[in-house]
Amino acid sequence: MIKSKQSKTLFIGAIFAICSLGLIFNFSAALASGTTYYLDCAGGSDSNNGTSSSSAWLTIGKVNSTVFAPGDSVLLKRGVACSGSLQPQGSGNASAVITLADYGTGALPIVDGGTTQATIKLFNQQYWEIRNIEARNGTTWGILVNGSGTTVLNHIHITNTVVHDVMNGTATDKYQGLVVVGYNFAQQFNDVVIDGVTAYNTNMWAGIVVTGKGYKLQPTRSTNVTVRNSTVYNTYGDGIIVFSSNNVLMEHNLAYNTGNAPTATIGTPNAIWTWDCGNCLVQFNEAYLNHSPSYDGGAYDIDYYSSDTTIQYNYAHDNDGYCAAIFATDGTVTNGIIRYNVCSNNARKASDATDRNAELYIAVWSNGYISGAQIYNNTFYWNPANATLHYAIASYDLYHCCNFIGTNIIMNNIVYASNPNLVKLVVNKFLTLDNNLYWYTGTGSPTFIWGTKSSSGFSAFQTASLQEAHGIYADPLLTSPTYHANGFPVAAFNLQNGSPAIDHGANLVSLGYTSSMGSRDFFGNAIPAGSAYDIGAYESGGGGVTPTNTPTIQPPTNTPSGPTPTPTIQPPTNTPSGAPAMHVQSTITTDVNGTPKNAFLKGDVVYYRAQIVDQTGAAVSGASVTTTINQPSGSLWKTYTATTDANGWAMFQQNTVGGSAVGTYTITVTGVTKSGVTYNASANVDSTQQFTLS
Repeated sequence: MIKSKQSKTLFIGAIFAICSLGLIFNFSAALASGTTYYLDCAGGSDSNNGTSSSSAWLTIGKVNSTVFAPGDSVLLKRGVACSGSLQPQGSGNASAVITLADYGTGALPIVDGGTTQATIKLFNQQYWEIRNIEARNGTTWGILVNGSGTTVLNHIHITNTVVHDVMNGTATDKYQGLVVVGYNFAQQFNDVVIDGVTAYNTNMWAGIVVTGKGYKLQPTRSTNVTVRNSTVYNTYGDGIIVFSSNNVLMEHNLAYNTGNAPTATIGTPNAIWTWDCGNCLVQFNEAYLNHSPSYDGGAYDIDYYSSDTTIQYNYAHDNDGYCAAIFATDGTVTNGIIRYNVCSNNARKASDATDRNAELYIAVWSNGYISGAQIYNNTFYWNPANATLHYAIASYDLYHCCNFIGTNIIMNNIVYASNPNLVKLVVNKFLTLDNNLYWYTGTGSPTFIWGTKSSSGFSAFQTASLQEAHGIYADPLLTSPTYHANGFPVAAFNLQNGSPAIDHGANLVSLGYTSSMGSRDFFGNAIPAGSAYDIGAYESGGGGVTPTNTPTIQPPTNTPSGPTPTPTIQPPTNTPSGAPAMHVQSTITTDVNGTPKNAFLKGDVVYYRAQIVDQTGAAVSGASVTTTINQPSGSLWKTYTATTDANGWAMFQQNTVGGSAVGTYTITVTGVTKSGVTYNASANVDSTQQFTLS
């Protein structure tokens, strides 16, 4: 808590920036013509001109000495490792980015930073896209993008990239690690996208970091930041953190086994969180087995100076600290929303001798205030490692000076507990508890603390606190209520028939607490089902139990458990062994919630994906899938490439605006490549898909 701070379904969430002209692919700005340069560190020559694969350059030094122009591309040969710190020069512009990517076949091209400080570095450069690269080693940063702060730097996109084994530099702050955009609040960015990145093994600090320039200075926050579809593990500190930014989207990410620093010399870490963040959305993420050398070690956190931040549809389990938190100091954190999350078996650090762990944790100190907090329709399984000290829903006021202000609510939540310590809210002014359902599975009465009053049993708590007028103490009849395995729950935490949670949730809109409770529950069911809301993260009768947003990134079956990251652990490939042939099994278009859809209006985002399987029907991950989009006239319009995830899906999305042509568009999978696997196009089941735009 105390910090020196912060299958036909698709898993894609909100988009924060809609381009103003034409149909623009989300991962790439429009490219003007430029020169393509090739680097082959095994067979090139620096005496070559570098403009074809047959006349490729040999060394990173040749690339570093070249100033690239808008529209240029620098392509590294697959299956080849290059040594040194890669620091290409030049900037693109709004209509022509510079691309650092791959060519050829085989494994990702490798940039090996060795003992250099940063393996890949950009400084005072903008309009760059880095994709399909493996960056390894380096002592302080794997990929570092920073500047002198004299101007805003635009369009930094890092996609489908692996960064690992950044070790043994001098750890001095939270802005060192595997992928860092902005160092020590020195630079403001706009349009940062980190998508499909796997970052692991560092004894510096973080997996993925994005910052702005300064903090508490909203005009210099970074803007339009997206971190999605990424996996971070084996870090000394944070998993994924966005500091000092506005308009932030963090979704579909997985963070595990973070926070392994043996002592708290820099601060304390969390898995996926925001600090000094405005209009920020954290959704559809999973966090587990995250640690801390001291406080924190939690999953999700709305932290200092933040406003209008929402944590929704996330899953957190088996972390040292809390599932979700709101913290404030030296100012007010406003409009923090925590809703429709599943939190299970957290507070796993038995040695934590403070009262600063919970499933839901709220804290203020040093003239901090919390205003407009909305915490509703979450499901908590409470089973702490320290059976006597910690409480499922807890707050802490370090200096006993400050409190909530305005209107704040904790409502419609389920607390299913094997431990009797249910509520300890010492910060309780301007706070309403109601319509929550509690259940303790053990013997005796559960404990509730409200301010200085401790109550044994729910009825006594209602009387002492004057809260929970519509609250319930009863078995919620959850399916598999103690589930805390890796991977989003599908059937666990559902309400069985006869559950007292069904239709007993408050309508927070009609009560005036919020303008919207959203359109779905944790599992993708429509809310409300009928005229009343349920209590907890599941809406009974809301359209089935199959989630419409199944995480596309699945955790490995064997989670590393050691306290120190080691460079020998490799990311899971999940590629079936003995699979010499692959084909396209399915190609579909969907809406944002993953529901199949093929009719769109101008202004919609068209989501589409293709699944690659082997001849046994097993998913093939790590395959490069190329698709084309043809306009209604039949002419080729766009070509995109993406890499399949652990479930064999390559995912794409396409924005549309008013100037787009109406009619029928055709998406076609034109190629699939993966080292050691043959693409058998004749076995394709469904390699095309059409959609209409009107």
